Amino acid sequence: MTSDHYASPAFINIGERTQQLGMLLHVQQFSSLIVLLTGDSDTGKSSLLAEANRQLSSHQQVILFDAFQYSQQQSITAFLAQQLEPEQAPVEATEVSAQHILVDDAHLLDIQALTMLVQQSIKDESWHLVLCGDESLQEKLNKLQGELQFENLYHHIRIKPLTEPETSQFIAELFQQAGQDELPLSQRKIHQLWLLSHGLPGRIIELVDVEKESQQKRVARFPLGHVAAIVLIGVALIFSFLYQD
Repeated sequence: MTSDHYASPAFINIGERTQQLGMLLHVQQFSSLIVLLTGDSDTGKSSLLAEANRQLSSHQQVILFDAFQYSQQQSITAFLAQQLEPEQAPVEATEVSAQHILVDDAHLLDIQALTMLVQQSIKDESWHLVLCGDESLQEKLNKLQGELQFENLYHHIRIKPLTEPETSQFIAELFQQAGQDELPLSQRKIHQLWLLSHGLPGRIIELVDVEKESQQKRVARFPLGHVAAIVLIGVALIFSFLYQD
């Protein structure tokens, strides 16, 4: 089950992200370790998390929420209760029985909420927890791991910016999703977009949208009908010149 308010751009399965998604799914299904997913803003963490949710939800119970909305223990307890079936709705968060709990922006969780989620994942093998957030989340989890005197509490997946070849694939996929099979950008333009975006998918999407708007404006300046008329006039002038004698 997922939060109705949760939304993320479509995940594009390329490069290292293919391996990272596979690892996340593998740990979730075959290990009791917490998955810690970190990276800078706009690296595509939420998109990867949303894709993991989509694949896991096809055959297992999943609860996904964003700590931007639910950051305190009480609100999380209430949210988890709402997401479960009525006959399963728990009185306490520690009674929640779920296959997978995925938390986006988990660095926003207060320490009591984070502790509750971690302790429950240790206590109950049916809990498979994914915490997605910025680098500060790892520091909090390391501190909590020491306080709980628990070794190997989590498996860390760090999302990095796209390389230039991955950026080229990413942009090509964006245009294909928009119904354009042929990439209308030169390699020089793609190189510029990669430099400007620093390989961050969120920024690449913004820059590609700007480029699409620019192309549409250029096309609007020269409507197809006008171009066709100019071509016809040009052809007529050529024939007139050839047969003027």
